[in-house]
Amino acid sequence: MALFRRFFYKKPPDHLLEISERLYVFDCCFSSDVMGEDEYKLYLGGIVAQLQDHFPDASFMVFNFREGEQRSQISDVLSQYDMTVMDYPRQYETCPLLPLEMIHHFLKSSESWLSLEGQQNVLLMHCEKGGWPVLAFMLSGLLLYRKQYQGEQKTLEMVHKQAPKELLHILSPLNPQPSQLRYLQYISRRNLTSDWPPSDTPLLLDCLILRDLPHFEGLKGCRPIIRVYGQDPKSKANRSSVVLFSTPKTNKHTRLYQQEECILVKLDIQCRVQGDVVLECIHLHDDLVREEMVFRIMFHTAFVRGNILIVEREEMDILWDAKDQFPKEFKAEVLFSGADTVVPAIATAPVSDDDDENDFDMASPEEFYEVEEIFSDAIDGHDLKREDSDSFVVVDSASDDSEGKEVWKGDVEPNAFLDCASDDSNHKHEASADPVKDITVDDVQYRSDGKADTNDSVKDIGIDDNKTKAAPRKVVGANAKPAGDSVKPKSKQQETQGGVMLEWLSLMQFLGGFLQTRARIKTLCMWRTLRRGQTVLLLRSPLLSRMVKELHRLMACAPEFDVSEIETLFSAIVPKPVDKAGGRRKSVGAKPEKIQLIDLRRANNTEIMLTKVKMPLPDMMAAVLAMDDTVLDIDQIENLIKFCPTKEEMELLKNYTGDKATLGKCEQYFLELMKVPRVESKMRVFSFKIQFGTQIKEFKKSLNAVNSACDEVRTSQKLKEIMKKILYLGNTLNQGTARGAAVGFKLDSLLKLSDTRAANSKMTLMHYLCKVLASKGSDLLDFHKDLGSLESASKIQLKSLAEEMQAIIKGLEKLNQELTASESDGPVSEVFRKTLKDFISVATTEVATVSSLYSVVGNNADALAYYFGEDPKRCPFEQVTATLLNFIRLFKKAHEENIKQEELEKKKAAKEAEMEKAKGVSLTKKPVDDS
Repeated sequence: MALFRRFFYKKPPDHLLEISERLYVFDCCFSSDVMGEDEYKLYLGGIVAQLQDHFPDASFMVFNFREGEQRSQISDVLSQYDMTVMDYPRQYETCPLLPLEMIHHFLKSSESWLSLEGQQNVLLMHCEKGGWPVLAFMLSGLLLYRKQYQGEQKTLEMVHKQAPKELLHILSPLNPQPSQLRYLQYISRRNLTSDWPPSDTPLLLDCLILRDLPHFEGLKGCRPIIRVYGQDPKSKANRSSVVLFSTPKTNKHTRLYQQEECILVKLDIQCRVQGDVVLECIHLHDDLVREEMVFRIMFHTAFVRGNILIVEREEMDILWDAKDQFPKEFKAEVLFSGADTVVPAIATAPVSDDDDENDFDMASPEEFYEVEEIFSDAIDGHDLKREDSDSFVVVDSASDDSEGKEVWKGDVEPNAFLDCASDDSNHKHEASADPVKDITVDDVQYRSDGKADTNDSVKDIGIDDNKTKAAPRKVVGANAKPAGDSVKPKSKQQETQGGVMLEWLSLMQFLGGFLQTRARIKTLCMWRTLRRGQTVLLLRSPLLSRMVKELHRLMACAPEFDVSEIETLFSAIVPKPVDKAGGRRKSVGAKPEKIQLIDLRRANNTEIMLTKVKMPLPDMMAAVLAMDDTVLDIDQIENLIKFCPTKEEMELLKNYTGDKATLGKCEQYFLELMKVPRVESKMRVFSFKIQFGTQIKEFKKSLNAVNSACDEVRTSQKLKEIMKKILYLGNTLNQGTARGAAVGFKLDSLLKLSDTRAANSKMTLMHYLCKVLASKGSDLLDFHKDLGSLESASKIQLKSLAEEMQAIIKGLEKLNQELTASESDGPVSEVFRKTLKDFISVATTEVATVSSLYSVVGNNADALAYYFGEDPKRCPFEQVTATLLNFIRLFKKAHEENIKQEELEKKKAAKEAEMEKAKGVSLTKKPVDDS
């Protein structure tokens, strides 16, 4: 039956994945590739055309998870087809979730659209590049909201399995599922509260306590800093998220905590939060520049109970490969205070990097930028600059939002730490700037891997130079971002990296001597990437400038190294391009290269499948058209069906104008199939023909089992006698009551015989019935032998039989449709048409016979329920057979227990008799001994 359902299952439109009824997802969401504009329009146009054929009277709505605020491309395309597109963001502060209020809007809109009475509306889900994680979450939330699935984790894992496993790892540096599960639990528990979505409860985020520190940089500890994102509590009109708190990255505010010296660490925060909050804990390297994400959690303040949120290791978002860095007992406790708690307001002030706390001057952000512009060349040897977030601390400033000033929020006092040893010495400096958001990237000629970064918060900054481009740096903390939302001086970043490159080139000139050609400079520049994944560390410190100057003074001396030898030994080996015009000789008799038009993975899978069909392609197609099951078996046909060419692949091969003999095996196979009209349909007909005999045989076997079971139960005289005795026992027990003169009993009363116990609790009514029948030597004890077909019939569902009968009838209809369609195919389908016509005449007779038998079986199944005085609708055939089978099992068990008990009693009586006999013998011997 399952094969019939799969065989005639109505496939959804191409490029759409069916999640549930009238709910689809575009398959482009499961790939990290980006289509061109024209290709994307053709892709959507083909899907829309198929949807309109599948659902001619339906309306369509598309939910799109987009990047940025600009109008999405899918909106422009689908607006031409009168389709409604509703755009949602694809993240909330780099976390693939949406605010709870926005989630509620999505769920209500989806439910209203799908459940609109009198209409068959269709809902489509789409996301732009990088949006799959949030789409998977929203889809899971919708399935839970509509109660189509149960269990948050099970539902989320089911949705994520629809896409390749590595896709989530590519799009999200951190595992987002813990925070997503937290919000799915919010959705599942919505019925527990009358207020949904809950109001944005204002709280004061007091501090964060870390227990059993994780390991970073090879140390059993970390140097944590905190960033908090959320809605600004003072701006009720603006719902967008801002940085509410960020730990300054200075020696005074950051310390290295070791596990040996700290059981727990308390980090003071003191910022007001409400609604959806993202809290990031970041490990700061000893150079106070590089960052590495420790964990991230997203939560809603309305679900905080008792002013505390305890998060275990499995409940926080961490890097995919960082689980071993966390002890099993690691946990984070976020402590809150009431919204009425007073926080002192302190004006904006710069925080110095040194430890002199007396020097405390007032300054504004504008003044700071002016001073930084003047003295930028004198700070940290022209390289290091303070972050905006490191230089300002603001708490509850009284400035008016309407003035449009930027606000930095931080801690009033230095973070309150436990008395633990810290190691802040030996700071290392690398040629890496802090991650910068919202910076336009210039077009560069040289790229490390040619792929765009999927992380929104990190952008590669190229040097504005037509000849030399800086390689993109590696960011350890993929989600790290500055405390300030906007960092604008792009030109300074370029100048900084450009200066480092010039200093490095000077050093290379010293090592290589006076290079006279640009080619040699490029060869030595390859030292920066000698091998893939092997990079040269460039130091950014005042020491570099002084060292380069010293090296320049020594350049007048004759070099000690042979430049040619250096180039030969250490330059990167770049393979020379092959001259297609004949620059490279081909060996005599070499095979010409095969041209592949089909996707490489699909082509490889197709060729592997063809190795199992060991015959030439023309012979294979001849066997298919002749429907010769002696040449091709069902497994081979099923594989051929799986690898039939799609419409796009057929179009690609049709448009190929070159020599088709040079195409690969997969392309040759597709071309052979394309010679036959509707080849996939013909293969499915062939598959149906192969399975038809076996399926009909198994179906008849099931029908006969049901029919035999009904006849055996209704004609068994022993079963009738058993029923009479049970009725007599019941009336005897109920004598003198209203139920003492019953004329019958319910079928399920048979199972209650084992529950009715005697006064001594050693015997049940079932045991008593078996005992009485056995004492009279009755032949009723083996009544179950008359019901030989009952057990096999109890495993059959009438609903399954009905579905299988319907599938067989529809299958025959498909055969007739293909026969009619093949009449216009021409000579290529002549053999197929003749074979199919002969098979249809045989199959029609078989189906008519089976259909008649199915009707008889259905009537007998209903009659069996009526035989026991039951309604077939309330007590169907499956329940009748299951009850009788259980009764037989309990009856046999009680009879066996009676036999064992009787044997024990006999042994006991025999033992007592022996003891009595031995006692009598001893008494008779005593007078003899006395004499």
